[in-house]
Amino acid sequence: MSASPFRSYFENLEQLLTAGVAFGGSTGQEPDSSKNREILVTSTLKWHLPPRVQVVQGGILTDSFAGSSHQVDVVVCNQFSFLGGALEYGIIPVEAVVAAIEVKTTLSNRSLDKAFRQLDLVKQLKKNISATRYDGSEDSLRFRTRRPLTIAWFWQTTSGQQIEAVADWLTDPLAKISIEPAFANNRPNAIYVHGGFLLVVDPEPTERTPDEGAGRPNPFLLEFKDVPGVMRRGPFHAGRGSRVIYHFEAPEWRPLEVFLMWLSNEVNRYLWELPNAAAYVTVPTANRK
Repeated sequence: MSASPFRSYFENLEQLLTAGVAFGGSTGQEPDSSKNREILVTSTLKWHLPPRVQVVQGGILTDSFAGSSHQVDVVVCNQFSFLGGALEYGIIPVEAVVAAIEVKTTLSNRSLDKAFRQLDLVKQLKKNISATRYDGSEDSLRFRTRRPLTIAWFWQTTSGQQIEAVADWLTDPLAKISIEPAFANNRPNAIYVHGGFLLVVDPEPTERTPDEGAGRPNPFLLEFKDVPGVMRRGPFHAGRGSRVIYHFEAPEWRPLEVFLMWLSNEVNRYLWELPNAAAYVTVPTANRK
C-alpha cells in the first residue's frame, strides 16, 4: 500500500528542511548558519500554524514588572498583539506570546542546558491582567494563569542514548545529564529533534490545576494514550501539577508532522481561551534607576 498524500507531504517537507540547512536554499543566508536555521524554523511555522498568529524571528520578551528574557530565536504571538510596531524591533509583551522557541544545532548536554536557561526566563515572566476585566469563566482563568509554551528545537542529535537521557531527565530532574534540577518546575513543553524524535510534556488527565491549560490535557495527545509505538512516561510531579510525556520517534512516526499538529492544536486552544481582546493590558513601566 502506498503512503498517504498527507504523509508524503511531511516526508518531503522534512527533506526540504534538511536540504535547506545544508545548502542555504532560498533563505539568502550561509548554509548551516544559526541565522539560516532560525529562518527555516520561522518560515515553517508561518506556513503551517493557524493564520490567527504571527511568527516572529528573534525577540526579547518582557512584562510589566521589569522582567525580561534573553533573545528568543522564534516567537509565536497571538493576533491581538498590541504595540505591533514594537515587534519589528523584537520587543514582545508576554501577554501576546503563545510560544517561545529556542533553535539549536546539535542536541547535547551543553546545548540543552543553554536552551533550558533561556526558556526558563520566559516561564518566569508574569502577565499583567486587569482584575476588573476578568469575567470569571474557566477559559478566562486558564488564560490568566497560562504561561507561554516553551520549545527546544534541535537540528540533529549525536546518539540514541542522548534521546533516552533527555527523556529520563524530564521525568527525573536529578538524572545525571548536567542539567540543573532547578529547571524541573519550568520544563520545556516540547523538545523536537529534526528527523529524530519529539518529546511533549502534557498535563496528566486527572490534573485540575488551571495552569498552562492543565485540567484539560491536549485532546490531540490523548488520542495517542494507548497507541502502540508511542512511549508514554509518567505521571510525575512537575512542581505545578502532574505531567506525562509523550515520546514519538522516527521511523515509526514523522516527528515533524506530529509536532506541527500538536502546536497548531495548542495555538487554537490558546486563542479560544482569550476572554476578550482587551482582557489584559501591558502597563508602562516606571522609570528605574
